[in-house]
This record gives sequence, C-alpha cells and structure tokens, in this order.
Amino acid sequence: MKGIDSAQTLITQFADELQNIGEQMYAEFQVKQADLEKLINDSKTSQTILKIKQDELSGLYKRIQDFAASMETDIHNKQVELLEPFQKQLLEAVSKVAKAGSYNYIFDISTLLFYAPNDDLTNQVKEQIGIK
Repeated sequence: MKGIDSAQTLITQFADELQNIGEQMYAEFQVKQADLEKLINDSKTSQTILKIKQDELSGLYKRIQDFAASMETDIHNKQVELLEPFQKQLLEAVSKVAKAGSYNYIFDISTLLFYAPNDDLTNQVKEQIGIK
C-alpha cells in the first residue's frame, strides 16, 4: 500500500530512538555500578556514602526497568497510530469486494487450511486499494 513503507520507517526510527535512550541509561548504570564497587573496596568509605550510592544505583535500575516496560507499550501505540489508516483502508476495500461479489464471509488466507484458488479475492482487494 502506498505510504506504508514510510510508516514502517517512522516506527523503526521511533523504536531506535527509544533503544538509544535505554542504552544510554544502561551505560550510566554500568558506570555508577563500577564506581560503587570501587567505594566498596575502599576501606575509607563510610557506610552512609555506600548506602547513598547503593540507593542511587537501585533507583537508576528501577528507572531502566520502568523505561523498558513502557518502551514496548510506546512502540505498540506508535504502530497502531501509524498503521491504523492503512488497516481501515484495507477493511473498506474488503467490504466493497464482499458487497460487489455478494460474499457473506471473507477470511484471511493465513487462517485457512485449504481453499480453491479461484476463491482468492486478493487481486480484487488490491485493485480497490490501488495496488498493482
């Protein structure tokens, strides 16, 4: 369908941006973890400083987990937002073909175990959408 490639590109770019943010957060976590390990191995470090640094590291870890969970939802929502017009156009085309051919049911081929090739309406739906 015309424009779907652009939508897919935007979704990929959006996912990549979120992935980069997640990687930056993880890199920060690794640095803070290494710093904490140095402090743990330094006998001069007070327990108060260790507790503060451990809490800081735990907080960052929690933010990374929360970000990862919300990232999947954000990507899904972006997919729905950008692909919904194409899905609507496809369903409208299927509906027109169904009405024109007096079909009561039209199934997606991926759900069928067998079908007669002359019952395939793919080309008619493509024509409705304007795909050659």
